[in-house]
Amino acid sequence: MYRWAFWALTLGLYSGAHAQTGGSGVFSILNQAADSRTMAWGSYMLSHPDGDPLLSNSNPALLREGDARVGGLCYGHLYPAVLEGSAISQASAAYALQFPKAPAWTYSMQVRYIDYGVMDAYDPGGNALGTVSANESQIGVVAARSLQRFPQWRMGFQSGVVYSVLGPYVSNGWYNHAGLYYQRPDSVLQFGIAARNIGTTLVSYRDAGKEPLPFQMHAGVTFKPVHMPFRFQFVWHDLQRWDLTYDQFLDGGGQIDLNGNPVVAQPASFAEKAMRHLSFGTELVTGPFGAVLFGYDHQRRMEMSSDIRRGTAGFSWGLRFRVSKFRLTYSSASYFPSQNSNLLSITINPALFSKP
Repeated sequence: MYRWAFWALTLGLYSGAHAQTGGSGVFSILNQAADSRTMAWGSYMLSHPDGDPLLSNSNPALLREGDARVGGLCYGHLYPAVLEGSAISQASAAYALQFPKAPAWTYSMQVRYIDYGVMDAYDPGGNALGTVSANESQIGVVAARSLQRFPQWRMGFQSGVVYSVLGPYVSNGWYNHAGLYYQRPDSVLQFGIAARNIGTTLVSYRDAGKEPLPFQMHAGVTFKPVHMPFRFQFVWHDLQRWDLTYDQFLDGGGQIDLNGNPVVAQPASFAEKAMRHLSFGTELVTGPFGAVLFGYDHQRRMEMSSDIRRGTAGFSWGLRFRVSKFRLTYSSASYFPSQNSNLLSITINPALFSKP
């Protein structure tokens, strides 16, 4: 298994060495939150396993032995419908298991699908051609285990294929994720790091060259103070690129001050560029069966909100509670003013339904 993981990552790193960064590239499904908890914590989950195999989509090392025979389901709208048929919906499913011949490893099958809805099509002359649909799907396998000499460390790998359809055009690719996870014996401090979207395009869209996958490097730390019902997560995302600003000049371009003089555009400062990498999440544990989640992503707020009306862009929240033998997590994230993404996740352990 170690040899298989080594060669998979070596080939993936070689093919993705010149990958674009900072939100460019193909197969955007790879960068979307696969579960409600991840969305509620600012769309990143690096350092806190929570009994849901879908979390391993963010960091494969979060898959634990206790997740075996546990299934996770998630469904919701990433963006609500502005026009009929324009809603973007997502569905994810995962199931974890172990094999008797390899008890040290825990495996999980991941399946995801995003429907981008129906849109109008036009030819180069602007003539209507009817409507076309677009969607993306992802299928992957996760494998994770603890390190033999350092059991407080876990490593994980995910490898799979991704498929994209845009009307009559089809593209697919091969991707790999790799991650490490560390938990201190007293469970106060947790740390995670992940290299994501290592791979390449196998088949490109018609009459288009192969495009790189959106390679990413993330690191995160989770901290729970002793005797406090709070848990905090700090994530530094997109470490493969320092400058995440869409435009170096954040304000002032083409504006005139009260005296009629043109405003000099101000470039992004060092502090602003550093903040673009930070995502924050917190959890208020209300008891063994519930929690309130909150998150903030500075990059999303600065890029998706307008100067006139910032609203709650960049903020997210969620609720986690248990109903009978099911654990439910609902989350909502704001991308635009009055435009929220909503996901509902269900975690199921089939062993709870069987009689002893």
